[in-house]
This record gives sequence, structure tokens and C-alpha cells, in this order.
Amino acid sequence: ATLIPKTLPSVFDGVVTEVTDGDTITVQYGTWVFDCRLLGINSPEGSKDNYLVKRLTCPTCTAETWNSNKVLYDEIRAWTIMNMLGKMLTFKIDTTRQYDTFGRRLVVVFNGDVNLCKKELELGYAVVFFYDTNSQVSNSEFLASETIAKNAKTGVWVERGTIHCVSSPTAADIWLDGVDTGFKTVSNVYDLTGIPVGTHNVIFKKYISAVFNSCSVNVTVIKDATVTAQCTLHPTFPVTFVSSPAGTSIEVDGGYAGVGRFKVFKVN
Repeated sequence: ATLIPKTLPSVFDGVVTEVTDGDTITVQYGTWVFDCRLLGINSPEGSKDNYLVKRLTCPTCTAETWNSNKVLYDEIRAWTIMNMLGKMLTFKIDTTRQYDTFGRRLVVVFNGDVNLCKKELELGYAVVFFYDTNSQVSNSEFLASETIAKNAKTGVWVERGTIHCVSSPTAADIWLDGVDTGFKTVSNVYDLTGIPVGTHNVIFKKYISAVFNSCSVNVTVIKDATVTAQCTLHPTFPVTFVSSPAGTSIEVDGGYAGVGRFKVFKVN
């Protein structure tokens, strides 16, 4: 195997061969392949850390933390893949401070003249993370880029709260705004964190003795607060609608359900 040089040049071009998340990538430089940590920024962590956002404005400061969500995490990763994966980009590195504690190279990445680390801050896809002094990071410039997203309340800066989900019975799948969260209630409860403020629809779904059960409730999320979404699941059976004449519009609970004769719909 070809050994990776201990010290890389302060500026080099390489191809991104893998994207882990918004701040961690793998780069090929010549015949060498190595992991890199993007400098000056921190993007949300993955599901095992509940999409934690961790912001640090100086090495000796206390970190600010809050939670994002899967939707934003996936959006950030998709953006990183689109803008970095498979591309020949320019990397800048402090030759006296090349590694983090995990052995990754500490780099700032550019596409032409565009600093992609600062771009992530502008989009709200990351927050500043100044855990050490590094010649390739201008703290004032990075903070200015972050302020753009902060003022726009976009990305990680969207105001969020928590939905305390309560289902009866337990072990119900939780759907939020028509999307499966991938979570179930445990002992009848589960907290959805990092939910944007505003009104949301929560649906609980579960098969009981091969019969589909569900219930639905709307809740309004408040910044930095917890609201409760609670309901009891009930069976959902197919219903046959017979219209005369054929082609008559059908509404269920005030919503359009379809047209025609002998149509079958599932309703709550």
C-alpha cells in the first residue's frame, strides 16, 4: 500500500470520493485517499445523536447545542453530495495543524473561488465550530456567513420545538405531515424533537390482528416548548360508495374522495 504523506501542501487539488455528512468527506489526492474534516463548521449529527447541532465560537467557550431533524440532515447530505462528490476541488490546509483528534485532515474546500465551508454556513447547513486556531479559517468571515442564515431563520436556524406523542395502544408508527418518521411509541409515548414551529399533522398507525388501525391529530409547535399529540387508534375498514348517477363527486369529512360508481375507499 502507498503511504499517505504525513504533511500535505497548503493548497492541493483532489477528488471527493465519499461524503459522510455535511462536514466529513473522503478525498483522493494523487494515489492517496484519506478522510477530511471541513474546518470552521459543524453540521448536524446523525440519528444516533438525535440530529444534534453543536456550535462553538472559541476553543475555550461553552458549546451551544440544540436538535435538528432527519429532513434537514438528509437535505444537507444531499447538497454536499451534489456539490462535492466526484468533483475535482481545491483544498487548503494549515501545514502546522493538519489533523484532528480522529486523524482526519483539517481542510477548507473550494470550488473555484467559492468557499464551500462558508457556503454551508450561509445556507444554514452548518454552524461555526472554532475548536482551535487555524490559519485557513477567518473567524470573522465565517461568523458573517453564519449570520446570513441566522437572520433568515433557515436551515439549522429554523425555530423548533418538541412534539410529545402519545398513542393508545403503544408501538404505533408515527407519521408527521404525511411522512413516516421511522419511530414508534414506546410505553405509549415518544418525543419528536427538532420540529419546526407551526401546525403539524401527526398520524399513528398500527396493524392489530391483521386489521389496520390509525388516528390523526393536529398540533401547533411552539419554539423551545413541548406540545402533546395524543389520540386512540381505531380500525379503518374499506367502504363502498354507490353513486347515482355514476360520476357523482364524493366527499369524506369535507374532503374530495373521488367520483364514480362502486368505488372503494378507506376512511377513518
